[in-house]
Amino acid sequence: MDERASEVRTGRSLRTAVAAVVTGAVLGGCGVSIPEVPDLGPGEYWVIGIGHPRGEWGECFEDEAVAQWLMRADMPSSGSTATFGRDAEPADVDRVLACLRRSLSGGEVSVEATTIGPVVTTPEPPAEWPDQPDEVRARTPD
Repeated sequence: MDERASEVRTGRSLRTAVAAVVTGAVLGGCGVSIPEVPDLGPGEYWVIGIGHPRGEWGECFEDEAVAQWLMRADMPSSGSTATFGRDAEPADVDRVLACLRRSLSGGEVSVEATTIGPVVTTPEPPAEWPDQPDEVRARTPD
């Protein structure tokens, strides 16, 4: 093989390698950045937020450790949050984040510790009705 043919082949190999690295970097940049799970202080809960989510990620927030899942009403949704229950462990948050890593094709993910826990929307009925005048008690269903 002459010297010119060797230079051409080496040049092609080098261009191919550079193109593969650049393509990998560009495609790798399309993924969603997943932050670290912060430590909790007393009375705090973990909350995962997603801004402008894209992809098939809904099942990630159906995890058993998620106590409340809210989504903005605009379509397509501009954001969603998942608040974890009091008994959640860092492994629970990591599991949901791993699901998001696999499922999101775009969006901005945040993980925060907050003292605002899940909102209880269906309160437990009282064990006994408080003392009421007889006329009110008569109208109160049993």
